[in-house]
Amino acid sequence: MCLHEHRGELECMHCGLTAPAPSQPMSYVPEGHGTTRTGNPYHKEATGSTIGTGQVDLRDVPAKHRAMYRRLDKHNTYAKPSQPQHQAAKVWDVIADENGVALANAMYDVNLLDDLIRPIRPDSKGSTLTPRAKAILAAAEAVEGIEFVQPSGRWCRSTSTGRTQAEREASKLTSEQKVALIAAAAVALYAECYPQAPSNMAATQTRLLERSGLDMKVAQRHMRKAKTAMKKHLGVLFRLGFFVPRARNAASHAQWVDDQVGLHLENVARVLSQDRSLTRHLDSVMRDAAKRLDAMKAVDETLGSDSPYLHLPPAKRAGLAVYCALHAKGLERGRRALLAKALILCDDTLPLLRERLLTTYEHGLEPLS
Repeated sequence: MCLHEHRGELECMHCGLTAPAPSQPMSYVPEGHGTTRTGNPYHKEATGSTIGTGQVDLRDVPAKHRAMYRRLDKHNTYAKPSQPQHQAAKVWDVIADENGVALANAMYDVNLLDDLIRPIRPDSKGSTLTPRAKAILAAAEAVEGIEFVQPSGRWCRSTSTGRTQAEREASKLTSEQKVALIAAAAVALYAECYPQAPSNMAATQTRLLERSGLDMKVAQRHMRKAKTAMKKHLGVLFRLGFFVPRARNAASHAQWVDDQVGLHLENVARVLSQDRSLTRHLDSVMRDAAKRLDAMKAVDETLGSDSPYLHLPPAKRAGLAVYCALHAKGLERGRRALLAKALILCDDTLPLLRERLLTTYEHGLEPLS
């Protein structure tokens, strides 16, 4: 038997019988490997191997096992969600449960849930900074008087009321109640900042307040306090240029998006041009990305608030088009890190976003397929 390289088949030298060649062992890491995006955008997939929660001195561990323990420790540090990340996941679940995944995904795609719930700096045990948070923190260092804290955490620490210790203990909110109120405040801010929201925000907000189990007036009072803390945080991000609310005028906002997407595409083209192996393909890739962006705009005009691309930030919109163009030509392998660096995104953001959109609505995202 010999391997026919052009046909990819095994061929018998005596009788000419052919058979499919055995599949080659996978020597690369698939796109998006190590994470899961089947519903909740925050959950990470761990190995299930844990070292334990107690303090262990490596001197008490056999030398042949120390390297394994170090690897497991590093994996669990970066693979397991931190407490604020878990809270963001719970808020996503609550919103999706009350109003479907479309609203939850839209709020996640515009970075609203991460900006409002996850801390900019690691002020909680085990928390790590995303590339976006690192960029925000670096920009804030040049401005005096800016201190980043977890906005939802600041509100959560001041929810109990009463003059005496007993009254304050009795009025404490449970974690489930806090999640429902934070979700209601986030939905209210989303409705204010993005007028063309994908659904009826007032009804969703009411259902979330009822989910807390509190008296409606008490729940609304708590929600207003949470909303104030979150809105102040968004104001700081707006001051640093990392948050831009959607304009009331749809035409002016669309023009702003086009301008920002163009700037991001220029930056992406500059970064990808550093890869010499991609030089001869770069022009066709960028033309393909431009066609996909035009297709996304057509979907936005046709579907309006139901379009899955309407609320994508310019960075994700431009990155998604370029990544899909690279994927269509089989050139995405090893280059998603370059895209993520150019757009200040996590490495898995664009592959997982593409995968989710293709499972729900492929028009515009893959106009050439």
